[in-house]
Amino acid sequence: MKNGLMLLGDGFEETEAISTHDILTRTHEISLRYVSISSSLSVVSSMGLTVQAQGLLSQENLANADFLVLPGGKKGVEALKANPTAMATVKTFHEQAKPIYAICAAPSILGELGYLDGKTTPVSRAFNAEKATIKRMESSSMATSSPAIRWLTRSPLRKPSSKPSSA
Repeated sequence: MKNGLMLLGDGFEETEAISTHDILTRTHEISLRYVSISSSLSVVSSMGLTVQAQGLLSQENLANADFLVLPGGKKGVEALKANPTAMATVKTFHEQAKPIYAICAAPSILGELGYLDGKTTPVSRAFNAEKATIKRMESSSMATSSPAIRWLTRSPLRKPSSKPSSA
């Protein structure tokens, strides 16, 4: 059985968190724990839904987890970025080459850390990808010569809309 942690900060996108949890734990041999990044087990979603986490990040043994899930939600992603323990957890998983699954706006976390340099990644259309790339490049601890991130804001399978040209 694979064991994962889903980091929840206030403002997380509940559909991304709950649906992901439901699909993985119902259809596969996967255990996925909701983990609060604050000192409270209660975490409030972007729509005001309170979810009871199964653990606190500060008390988790990261060695027991095989992968990490980062749900989106603008405020939830901002909460993750502002939490030193959450960011250290992301760095630890990356350094140990453990999978990190970032949803919607959450790839911006990986982008700002430089983990997506030279790669293509999907991201929410509402997310300001250029701002994340610039912030990452301005960081004093990061090399500024790294290749840019190619952010996908729409499916590469989706055909561009064809509007009749007006003459």
